[in-house]
Amino acid sequence: RLSWRVVETPAMVARASRLATDELSFHTDLKSAAQEGSADAVLASGVLQYMPEPYEYLKSIVEVRPDYISIHRTPFFEGQQEAVHVQKSRLAHNGTGPLPEGFADREVEYPITTMCLCTFRSILAQAYEPIAEWDRYRVPAIPGSDALVFSSCWRLKRA
Repeated sequence: RLSWRVVETPAMVARASRLATDELSFHTDLKSAAQEGSADAVLASGVLQYMPEPYEYLKSIVEVRPDYISIHRTPFFEGQQEAVHVQKSRLAHNGTGPLPEGFADREVEYPITTMCLCTFRSILAQAYEPIAEWDRYRVPAIPGSDALVFSSCWRLKRA
């Protein structure tokens, strides 16, 4: 039996709640998702960098104490720096398939944080050990600096 708990924006939760089953539920925050019982794994794919406080959100994931944490498609600076900047894209590039009826494609902007890799790793290393990294590539972040983007999986340390 699978228990899949999805954490999303309030608008997405309102829309997706009709799809809920005894194995699938939708939540607006990690705390309410964790109240349904222990988690074997937490997956965050391309989300930490868009959170208002990405390190605090990462800490909240660690506090849930899942057996595994898997972080995907997240940009990092390899030095001590971090930066919040503006990402621009086309509305049509934010999701799969065509835009819903009544939406016009246009440029959209939103804040993105390129986190410090050493801070990210130190938060996780307090209770987790890295077991895999993959899909490493570089992207332009701020003028004059590239970010390292990759995916990783961490396992809860056993006493």
